[in-house]
Amino acid sequence: MSKQVIGATAEQVFPNFPYDRKFTRAEIAEILAKAKRLGDAMRDGLAPSGHTLYIPGDIFEMWMVHGALAGCDVDQDAAFIRARKLPDASGASSMLKHGF
Repeated sequence: MSKQVIGATAEQVFPNFPYDRKFTRAEIAEILAKAKRLGDAMRDGLAPSGHTLYIPGDIFEMWMVHGALAGCDVDQDAAFIRARKLPDASGASSMLKHGF
């Protein structure tokens, strides 16, 4: 009886891996941390006209990882815009507070 292997190798999952080398666990952690910072800074973006930039979540996350891989990061001191939390206009959090 042959031993069953669960999971797949990197070559099976990413047969067309576009980068010229593998990344260490420390590099992957750094890439993901940069991608999170980029995502936090760029989520729910608005165009200069005020229109919302509708980017599907999966594409957005891949774009943030790509930015991190390309060397992008967030510099709060150089930012011209900053994220700010808006109040819940839907009333959903108020309903949850009161048990509805």
